[in-house]
Amino acid sequence: MRLGLLSILACPICKYYPLKLNIFKWETDEEKFKQVEDTITEKKIEQLKNETIIKIIKNEKELRIKDNIVRSEKNFNDYIEELKKINDDILAIRDDSKTISKKILKIIIDELFSKIPEYKKDEITKNQIEIFEEIKYYIYLLNWYLFYPEIEEGIMFCNKCNRWFPITETIPQMLPDEVRREKPEKDFLKKWKDLIEDKIIIEGKPFNLKE
Repeated sequence: MRLGLLSILACPICKYYPLKLNIFKWETDEEKFKQVEDTITEKKIEQLKNETIIKIIKNEKELRIKDNIVRSEKNFNDYIEELKKINDDILAIRDDSKTISKKILKIIIDELFSKIPEYKKDEITKNQIEIFEEIKYYIYLLNWYLFYPEIEEGIMFCNKCNRWFPITETIPQMLPDEVRREKPEKDFLKKWKDLIEDKIIIEGKPFNLKE
């Protein structure tokens, strides 16, 4: 599962959104995360460009962007508003893997999403080229992070109905209660118990480990 999928997933039972996500293990090799980490200090944007699809159109009057986040071409003002909408998705991610990927997530939050609320529409219209130059590296980094690495194992959780959904072998298992199997799902909880919050272990639906 790629993280970009989180923005279109809601609880199949109660339709609540966004789901919380805990990452336990990446399928993507650690070396790939190290390569991206190496770009962070010097902001070597070219490497990220090779692994992301972003279309940028500049002219004297405006700047327009199309990428995997917005899908259709938008002016920079509207693009920033779309980024604001996925803020909750990003904050709902917790990386418990034993890789440096959590450092990349922290940089995205600290350097992009912590600043986005400060941008006002009138300021963006006036200074959009300057703002874009300031954050463009992090836009490329965000696109890479959401749509390149693959999660091998993790868990999604609905805060409204307390249902949890495992991610196994890169596939999010979002099945209705009646077709879920108790033993393999409890085995999953036991396997990752130390990384799963107590609320899921004790109160999670349809299965939990409460004695």
